[in-house]
Amino acid sequence: MARMNVALQELGHAMPNYKRATLQDEEGPEPAGDGSTSPDSVEVGFRKGPGTLLSRLASRSQLELVLCAVAVSLALLLSVAVVTLAIQYRRDPSHSTCLTDACVRVASKILEALDTETDPCQDFYQYSCGGWIKRNPLPNGRSKWSTFNSIWDQNQAIMKHLLENTTFNSSSEAERKTQRYYLSCLKEQRIEELGSQPLMELIDKIGGWNITGSWNQTSFMEVLKSVSGTYRATPFFTVYVGADSKSSNSNIIQVDQSGLFLPSRDYYLNKTANERVLAAYLDYMVELGTLLGGTPEPTRLQMQQVLDFETQLANITVPQAERRDDEKIYHKMSIAELQVLAPAIDWLDYLSYALAPLELADTEPVVVYGDTYLQQVSELINDTDRSILNNYLIWNLVQKTASSLDQRFETAQERLLETLYGTRKSCTPRWQTCISNTDDTLGFALGSLFVKATFDRDSKAIAEEMISEIRAAFEVSLDQLDWMDEKTRQAAKEKADAIYDMIGFPDFILDNKELDDVYDGYEVSEDSFFQNMLNFYNFSAKVMADQLRKPPNRDQWSMTPQTVNAYYLPTKNGIVFPAGILQAPFYARNHPKTGIRQRGKPAAVVAELLPGGLQEPDGVHDGAVRPLHRPQREGERAADPGREHRRQRRAQGSLQRLQVLAAEERGGEAPARPGAHQPPALLRGFCAGRAEQDDGLPVPPGLLGATPQLPIPHRGRSVPIPEAAPAPPGVVLRPDARELPRRAGDRPSQPRQVPCHRHPQQLPGLCGTLRLPPGLPHEPRQAL
Repeated sequence: MARMNVALQELGHAMPNYKRATLQDEEGPEPAGDGSTSPDSVEVGFRKGPGTLLSRLASRSQLELVLCAVAVSLALLLSVAVVTLAIQYRRDPSHSTCLTDACVRVASKILEALDTETDPCQDFYQYSCGGWIKRNPLPNGRSKWSTFNSIWDQNQAIMKHLLENTTFNSSSEAERKTQRYYLSCLKEQRIEELGSQPLMELIDKIGGWNITGSWNQTSFMEVLKSVSGTYRATPFFTVYVGADSKSSNSNIIQVDQSGLFLPSRDYYLNKTANERVLAAYLDYMVELGTLLGGTPEPTRLQMQQVLDFETQLANITVPQAERRDDEKIYHKMSIAELQVLAPAIDWLDYLSYALAPLELADTEPVVVYGDTYLQQVSELINDTDRSILNNYLIWNLVQKTASSLDQRFETAQERLLETLYGTRKSCTPRWQTCISNTDDTLGFALGSLFVKATFDRDSKAIAEEMISEIRAAFEVSLDQLDWMDEKTRQAAKEKADAIYDMIGFPDFILDNKELDDVYDGYEVSEDSFFQNMLNFYNFSAKVMADQLRKPPNRDQWSMTPQTVNAYYLPTKNGIVFPAGILQAPFYARNHPKTGIRQRGKPAAVVAELLPGGLQEPDGVHDGAVRPLHRPQREGERAADPGREHRRQRRAQGSLQRLQVLAAEERGGEAPARPGAHQPPALLRGFCAGRAEQDDGLPVPPGLLGATPQLPIPHRGRSVPIPEAAPAPPGVVLRPDARELPRRAGDRPSQPRQVPCHRHPQQLPGLCGTLRLPPGLPHEPRQAL
């Protein structure tokens, strides 16, 4: 007991020394007494070595002990919270947040496209696209700019690099032809040296032109065959070979109305509103005539006669609004019957020449789209002076080939385009013009180079899976339509299952032998761009003739792989997605599988085209591509108040299906209610800007307050836009993107900007404006 008292007394003396040593002397306290190490001495535990946990705790002040306890408690609470949140997120997969690099980039792009200062309930278009438009001003020389244009520019830059590569050494002759063609287009000095001589020589070869010199007054049929058959111009009418819309297992000769240079008949007939355009067109005709050797005053007089003749053609041309019903415009007959219908043309002679070397008889079947037009155009030809007919035929050849000539012809064209659309072509670099020309001529050979350099083959499988999932969502939505009878519902599912999808590119472009066979017979020189164009016209005529005796090829593509577009083929019941559109921001294989940014634009196209393939007036297609029932006509659509509701139901069903797919991917269940935690459908890929073109024309009737729907492709004709409920007060309405319909032989039209409208309660994301050339009524286009 006495020894314990002594030890405690020594401990009391040592504590102050220990504290001072701890705070002032990092090497430790001085030893007490004589340094003995008695096992009974408590002092040893405090004085020697780093000490135990008990010794360290004893060395701290009361405040330090409290702080340590609080820190440990907070750490434990934080750990519990993290574990709890992790368990909760795993139970509800809809809360899962993607934080990969791809997801972060997608989120950044969506945020950049927004205009957060705008109230989305008042102007959703500005809210979802305002930031994109601000960051993407309209480039010089463009009347429209959208993500489609941006992606196409990127594709063009890639193709430019491939074709201008000095180490280009392809083993494919078709790919080598592609480079030669492109380089011939770039040789502007050679084109300037030749001037108008190539076209003047061609006109003399055909038989002359009354505007520039002597001409053969008895050669109407010979000139028509050369201009239309050999060089693929389309005066009076257009002739092509394609699948019979009422018997899709066979190809047939088809004849349709054509012959107008301006984009629509309305330009010619509404002269008061289009006086400035008609004057600019006449000046263009006169300028080209004088560049080819005509004198100004006589040329103006004769060109005015040609313009008057085109106006007469416009007057008998059937408006597009009256051509939507196949049953009314489809007329199948023999060549002999066609001769009786339109006797001004020797049809057997003409078609035998155009489709040489095929042998045709007057019993050969032909489909005529518009028998009344051909009957009237025959009467017009018989009643018109032969000199005017000659001037009109050669003018068709001139305006088809003038773009291949020197800068004077391009400058004349620019002045006309500026009047029509408010843009100047000169702002476009020559290399871009040449890439577009090469794409039009050797598109699949160019596509071979493009696909090899850019397209990941895995994207094909991913896109095919996307279409399958949307098809499944569509079939689920059919079960929710209480107005559809069971027989029709089953037929709709069968047709949806039978839809044939073509993704990325046709396989033959990666096989050099098959690719070379496609362009076998097309001669390309690096020295003459004009002659390359003429050779292609002649070559394409032979390719068309070769298709007549063959069955339609279901795998045949109508767009090149590098095209930024997508479309539906009614006669084949097929959906096509070229490689050009299967890229960011429309689509990206490394984005979240069920995320809106991977599906993006292609998914939207499928979702719109799939129902349209069942509802369109496709004619009586056989097999899996037959129509399901008599199509609903324009008046019926306008009188159907539940149509928009059914579209909303389909859209909601698709969203639910995507949620189920997301849940399956994460191994959980879908959200309990439709739309729960659904990310906003802000698709930057749909945003667009357009140039103002004030021509004094009002917005066409029926657009304001309407809810347009995406066009359903059908031989260039589209479903009319139904009326919808007016917009709520104070809401700015904007349209979905639209383009005009085009058929074989039609010339592309450029857009102008008109007031936008859109219902904010619709699914957002279709940022764009109406494509409407001056003076034209609104018409949706075939391909999106």
